Parts: sequence; structure tokens; C-alpha cells
Amino acid sequence: MQITSSIILAAQRKKTRAYHPGASEEFTGNKLQKRHILNVKMISIYVITVALAVTAVGQRSSECNLTEPGPQTCFGVLGEPLVFYLPTKPHMKTSFKKSTENILTLINDTLIRLNEKYKNRTIFFPNGTLKLEKATKHDSGEYNMETHSSTDGVLLHTVNIHLHILAPVSEPAVMQMCLSPKQMTVSCFSEGEEVELILSLDDKLLIQPTANGTENNSVSNVTINLPGQQMGNLTCVAQNNASRKQTITHLTSCTAPVSEPAVLQMCLSPQQMTVSCSSEGDEVEFTLFLDDNLLIKTQPSIAENRNISNVSISLHGQLLGKLMCIVQNNISREQTIIHLISCAGNISDHCIVTVAVVVSAVAILLILAVFLGIWKFKNTAGIMTVNEDEAEEDVVYSDIRLKQLARETRETPPISNQDES
Repeated sequence: MQITSSIILAAQRKKTRAYHPGASEEFTGNKLQKRHILNVKMISIYVITVALAVTAVGQRSSECNLTEPGPQTCFGVLGEPLVFYLPTKPHMKTSFKKSTENILTLINDTLIRLNEKYKNRTIFFPNGTLKLEKATKHDSGEYNMETHSSTDGVLLHTVNIHLHILAPVSEPAVMQMCLSPKQMTVSCFSEGEEVELILSLDDKLLIQPTANGTENNSVSNVTINLPGQQMGNLTCVAQNNASRKQTITHLTSCTAPVSEPAVLQMCLSPQQMTVSCSSEGDEVEFTLFLDDNLLIKTQPSIAENRNISNVSISLHGQLLGKLMCIVQNNISREQTIIHLISCAGNISDHCIVTVAVVVSAVAILLILAVFLGIWKFKNTAGIMTVNEDEAEEDVVYSDIRLKQLARETRETPPISNQDES
């Protein structure tokens, strides 16, 4: 406000001196009006410039406040602006030094002397603010400020500060590694000086190690063990006395997701069939339904590595309906639906029905084997007959061995030669 008042007063003085006796009143009035408008514009530009400069000081700048008494420690960020706040009062002389080297001298709020080393890298504002454009390691050290009365030279007060310029921390990198479904490790890395790493999970502190007190740039890291099923928002904060950055990542469970289940129906006789359901993943849980009626529900199978799990049940051979197999673990869920086929006929002409919902190499081989068996059966006898002497012989279809019982084959009457003709 004092600066603005002084400029307005100077403008008014210039306006008074602009009048000359003998000049026409119209010409003199227009000239004064133009000069008045020009002066107002200059005042506005100056005030805006000062406001922008003061605003720029506060942007991404470290600060050392020498207007407060007592010894202080200040921290600056390497390569970024650094601001010193110096006291300015009427009838006061201020000297600011680094060690024994004088940086500047102020009287009231006017800069009287500025060291040559700082002229090309500093900006001074009339409110007593000295801004370094880019802090360097050379700026670290001991500083002293003294204020004296500008009238009689009496020492008013002195302030000592220790300035420490630090390399800023980098944005932390977070890495999750699954060791097993039951265990994971989480690591956080950051580069900088005197880095302190803080880990928290869903705002709950996990670890806060002491700061790494290295003087040179180095990579700091911290690693912790967590349960393999742990999930949530993990926050890693990297900070030192000059800067602070953080990274948030979402932890995922170490459980492998389940695959779409493959369902197989296998007829053993007209009175018996088996139904199997298999899926790949970790800690797989199976649930089987027939027309929405629960048949079986298993507990999760826990294994250290991802594997193929399966479940098989026996059903009556004449059962029909919609069979649903649901597989799930704590991170995924899949299901498959098939329609059961009746196991009609007797053991002599019985065929094995194989249903493969998820096509795989094993399923294809089974289907090929069934068709090859049927083709061979038709080309040899038309209708297969089991004699009493062959009651203990094994019949193989698709790698499934069915041992025929003698008492069942005896019930089938032999075919005479006359009938064959």
C-alpha cells in the first residue's frame, strides 16, 4: 500500500507540472487526462506484477523464515526454488550472510547491496522476500542475519539458521510378489536422500522404518510379508525433510482363478452312471445341482501350486435332467450346465456316452475311441454276444474297462445257427 501511494503521489506531481500558463484550457485538460490514464495503467501493471511475483514465490518453494527469533534448521529441495523471508521495518538495517560472506544489505525495505554471486540467480521483493531460483548443494551451510538500528547502529537481534539441501524423493514403486496362495511379499522403492518409507493398508499403518541417512542419492526400499489372501489399497509414502510423494496400489489375492468346468457323463450300466466335473485353479470348491437340487458341495482343495481339481459322483443310470456344476474360489466363479442322457439298453449293447463341455485333448480322444469301438462292433458281429465261457473277459471302451459279470451274461440266451440263417 505504501508503494502504491508513493506512485500515485508522484503521478499527481507530474500532472501539476504538466500545466503551462498560456496554453489553451482544452489542450491542457486533454493532455492531463491522457497522462492521468497512463499513470493509472502503469500503477495497475505494477501492482499486478508484484502480486504475480509474490504468488510465484509460494509455488513449489521451500522456505526459511528469518523473521522468527532463535536458531533454526531449514531444508531445501535440490534444483527447486528456495525462499528466505527477511524482516523489513522502518529505521532498520538488515545484513544477511552465509558464514562470513555477505549476501545482501537492506535499509528499511530497500535493497542496498547484493552479492555478485547471487545477482543472476535471485529475485528480491520489497516485502523482504529473497528467492533463489534453483537451490544447489553449495547453498547448504550456516547462515546469519543481523538487524541494527539505521540511526545509531545498535544491534537489535540476530538469527542463525542451518540450511540443508536434499535431493527430492522419487515417486515410490510398489511390487507385489506371490510366494504361494498363503503368502506374498510387498516391496516399496524410492530414490532420494534421507528417504523414509511408510506403508499402510486401507489407512492402517503397517510399517514405518527410520530414515536412510545417506548423503548421496540412493535407492531405499522396504519389504514386508503379508497373507496370500490379503486384499485392499496399499499406500507407500516416500518422504524426507524436503519432499513427499506417494503411490497407491490395489493388492490382489494370490489365488489363481478357476477355469470353466468340464463335465463328463459316463454310463456304467442301465442302472448306474458317473458324472465328473473338473476345473483348473487354486482352492477350488465344487457344487453339483440336478434340476436345482443339491447333489454335493466340496470344501476348497488347498495346494501350493495351481493344479486341476475334480469331483465325481455315482447316479442312477435312468436319471434325466439339467446337471449344473459350479466351481469357485475366493476371487472367481464359473459354471457349466449339461442335460443328462438315460443309460438305456443292457450291458451287452451298452455304449459309453461322453459329454465334454469344455473341449480338450482328453475329451477328443475319448470321443474318437467311442466311435472307433462302435465302428469295429458293427463291422464284426452286428449284435455283440457274450458266451458263458467268456464271462470273465474284459471289454475296453475309451480306456475304461468294464468287467462283465457271469451271472448277467448267463441270462442272455445263446443265438442258434438256425436263427442266424
